[in-house]
Amino acid sequence: MISVNATLFVQIINLLVLLVIMNYVMYRPLRRLVEQRRQAISQGHAEARRQAQEAVNLEANYQDGLRRGRATIQERLAVFQVQAEERCNGILEQAQDKARISSGQMRERVEKEMASARLDIRKEAELISQAMARHILQRRLS
Repeated sequence: MISVNATLFVQIINLLVLLVIMNYVMYRPLRRLVEQRRQAISQGHAEARRQAQEAVNLEANYQDGLRRGRATIQERLAVFQVQAEERCNGILEQAQDKARISSGQMRERVEKEMASARLDIRKEAELISQAMARHILQRRLS
């Protein structure tokens, strides 16, 4: 059986002193390490969430920039197409004008040549008719 005497009180005091020393030497540093570890983990989680949000924001900015870039390209392409059509129409009009002018000049030249040819034919017809008339008259006279 346990006898209650001075050694029991000394052992209780030794146990309490041991607990106090263990608390200062082991438990508090261990709790501090566990708390630091918990804080580091929570900071790591917070940093991971922040970086994930930053990645989402960067992707959204990238997609927005890509959309704006495509829209700008489409607008420029439309402007270039309109300019190309206008230039093409201008070139076609110039070519048609040149063709009209050339056609008019050719008609004038053909008409002049036809008039000249008619004149030449009339002169030849007159000469032939005069020659025929002389020939007919000479036969009658002879």
